[in-house]
Amino acid sequence: MDSLCLVPDDLLADVQAIKNQIVSNKAFEFAIDYDGVRYRVAKSRDESVFFVRKGTSSITTLKEKGMDPALIRQLLFHKKKHGLLLISGQQGSGKTRTASSIVHEKLFRSGGLAITIEDPPELPLHGPIGNGFCVQQNVPVGDVPDAIVQAMRFASPDIIFLGELREGSVASEAIRAAINGHLIIATVHASGVVETLERIAVLGKNKDGEAAYTLLSEGLFAVIHQKLVGSRLPRKLEVEFLFSTTTVGAMIREKKIYQVNTEITVQKNKLSRQKDNLNHRPIRRLA
Repeated sequence: MDSLCLVPDDLLADVQAIKNQIVSNKAFEFAIDYDGVRYRVAKSRDESVFFVRKGTSSITTLKEKGMDPALIRQLLFHKKKHGLLLISGQQGSGKTRTASSIVHEKLFRSGGLAITIEDPPELPLHGPIGNGFCVQQNVPVGDVPDAIVQAMRFASPDIIFLGELREGSVASEAIRAAINGHLIIATVHASGVVETLERIAVLGKNKDGEAAYTLLSEGLFAVIHQKLVGSRLPRKLEVEFLFSTTTVGAMIREKKIYQVNTEITVQKNKLSRQKDNLNHRPIRRLA
């Protein structure tokens, strides 16, 4: 990590302009736009310190991120079109960027309507995308459950993209929306696939009790856990994944989430064989 330094004199005016925007906003977490760049802002509780993180003005493809092409095909063209898709990882692992890329590519390739429910929106998704359209919303955390219900009732979107799942009521509504035929894409702070499922189950229990395991088993589509490795930029993307199957659903329903590690290995090996078959497929020459 680079060492901290004072703001150079030639940038003081820009920093002051950004600070003015921050001070005038009464929220503790939000986004601002300055000189064509979006910044994610968090304030300390006494508002004496501001943390500002630069965003990005464009959305990269999953291929550009370094994700395995075979896994990309699974995500974008899976026969199951709805369910809860969880993108998990540690802080700074690029979860929101991957989730946004999936929303963008699905709309671009297949069309449809996506609604985002974020606090605040981080990446530019609003507007037409290929044959699809995205409505990007800034929704405070406390209003997210109602926003999910409202989106389903009035817009019937193909995709609902949530920010990070941290509240039991949000996790509960997200799973129900997934069961009801929507693709719900959300991020989760977790250290692995197993930990991701356990975290969502625990959150769900806060609202639904022991029924949370059954609901999760019925609503899950997949978990993509990612981390960025290496010291040189751009860092390499490493991904662990699990798609829901009858076996996975039974493990979750029976509260044996720790056993899904065997399915993670099985699915990884299967994807590797598919990749090898594609690599060794003979090239058909044009006459």
